[in-house]
Amino acid sequence: MRIKKYLVKDIKDALIQIKQELGENAVILQTRKIRKGGFLGIFGGEIFTEVTAVAEEEPASVDSQKRNLEDRETHHDTIYNLREILSQNIRKESSTSTEKNEIRTDDTSSKKEFKDSFEILKDMEEIKKMFNQLNMKIELLNGELREFPVKLRHLFRKMLEQSVDEPLALQIISEMKNIDFLENSELMETLAKKISGLIKVEIPSISNGISIFLGPTGVGKTTTLAKLAANLRLKQQKEVAILTIDTFRIAAVSQLKTYAEIMDIPFFVAYTPQEAKNIITTIGNFDSILIDTAGRSQKDEIHLDELKKYIETINPNYRFLLLNVAINFRDLMEIVERFSICNPTHIIFTKLDETNTFGNILNVENAFELPVAFVTTGQNVPEDIEKAEPRKLSELILKEVFKDV
Repeated sequence: MRIKKYLVKDIKDALIQIKQELGENAVILQTRKIRKGGFLGIFGGEIFTEVTAVAEEEPASVDSQKRNLEDRETHHDTIYNLREILSQNIRKESSTSTEKNEIRTDDTSSKKEFKDSFEILKDMEEIKKMFNQLNMKIELLNGELREFPVKLRHLFRKMLEQSVDEPLALQIISEMKNIDFLENSELMETLAKKISGLIKVEIPSISNGISIFLGPTGVGKTTTLAKLAANLRLKQQKEVAILTIDTFRIAAVSQLKTYAEIMDIPFFVAYTPQEAKNIITTIGNFDSILIDTAGRSQKDEIHLDELKKYIETINPNYRFLLLNVAINFRDLMEIVERFSICNPTHIIFTKLDETNTFGNILNVENAFELPVAFVTTGQNVPEDIEKAEPRKLSELILKEVFKDV
């Protein structure tokens, strides 16, 4: 791994140098302001930006790999010799202390057996505790579900397998326990209507206005933006511009710029909130402006605050929060809660093609008031994106629920 620092007046100069020296896959680790010159480096002087970047090492040359191999062989030989010497010393020590060991054998063995027995009993108690807790939970569920038809109890278990939150699954099933269902098709239709009613959908008119795309790393923001841009430009013949504020990854700018060139869409990069605002003012006559952002962990409060400043300065019409439907339910809830600092207006569920478990769609919609706008179903641009439909989303969940009914 190569780490290098650059001292520049303008961060754009650093990006050019990083790309030339470290390659397009380099990542900026840190930027900070530094005063150079002046009295004691405090008064007067000039302000520079120090940029720290990192890139993976290039593959080693053949000669270098050969030397590394020889070094490893020498290292292994040394380790082997040390082990032999150590083994000899241990055998020697063992032979000279046989009598002492014989005297202490009974006492040591007894202590070891007692310790092992204690550890086994401790583990057994822990297992017993977990087993009792599981039994209590099963009894509780059986008690609550005792009056339910067998078919509904089976559906309840299948909904849990689809990662539907337990209280929500129980609520849905409870509302159906007094209905007499003769056919599975009738049961599925009733359940589909109930689930559809819990999923709020709203398709914003992104063909006019400013849209920004938010979310954690790897959720598919750049690809989703490209899909929507292509549909607006190629299908609806709208005047579209793309702006990125993702200057954290060098390759991200190149990727989006390539998409823009293919679609003949103007492309801009902003490095500060004010610069982003100035660009938007300049291109304000475009029908639609789509803004890409850097992926941020929901735990990174500093960068979330930076993202909030951009949003407050730009004031976009639509703020899309992208969520990977396949991730852990608790993590998904945390992402929505932490990104609420950016006041998202809509949700886009991504990577529906990478899972068979869709309960999180229902969980998020039940926990938050955010409507779903779009869903993505693959990497193809612009095909793999659809407008959200409550009925289709409910059928995704029920398709797996009714598999073995």
